[in-house]
This record gives sequence, C-alpha cells and structure tokens, in this order.
Amino acid sequence: MKTIAITGSNGFIGKAMVNFFLGKGWKVIGLCRNPQKQSASHPNLSYLDYSLEKGLQTWHLKGVDSLLHLAFLPASAQAPQSYEINLAEVLNLGTAFVTARLEYRDWE
Repeated sequence: MKTIAITGSNGFIGKAMVNFFLGKGWKVIGLCRNPQKQSASHPNLSYLDYSLEKGLQTWHLKGVDSLLHLAFLPASAQAPQSYEINLAEVLNLGTAFVTARLEYRDWE
C-alpha cells in the first residue's frame, strides 16, 4: 500500500485530497496543527502535528512514498513574515524530501 503525507490536510483542499487518496487505496498521513482535534476517521488515516513555523522533520516522512504540500501561512498583520516562513518551509520540504530519499513520480 502506498503512503502519502499531506501538509495542510485539515484545510479545504487538503480534506478533499485526503479523501481522494483514501478512495484510491492509499494510506494517508495528515500533517496539520492540532491533530487531536481532527474528526475524520478511517483505518488508513492518521494525523501528525505539523506547522510551517516548526517545519517538517524527517520523522514526519518515515514510511512515506509521496508528499503533497498544501499548507501555507496567509499574509496578515499578525503574520508579517508569512512570505519568508512559506518560502523557508518550501526549501525545508525539499531538503526533507531528499533526506528521506523520496522520488518524484506522477500519481496514478
């Protein structure tokens, strides 16, 4: 069984992608804030704590075949560094992707 980790899995698009991959028979690891508050349940679905500010850690990708990055920090007065945080996390994701030895591939 293929496993995908999805950042922003509790957002509008993230929830749709979680359901899409579960429907295709994938195991899904949702990476989101407050995973204990997620109400969706499925035998192939689990959640791990993740935020852009903390960044993705290599252990988030243990046993993962693919990664879908949907999380973002919207610009606001409360988050004036959102651009820098979003950009830094994309770079961090790339490093984690290589470190975890994931391969780029098209989804079936």
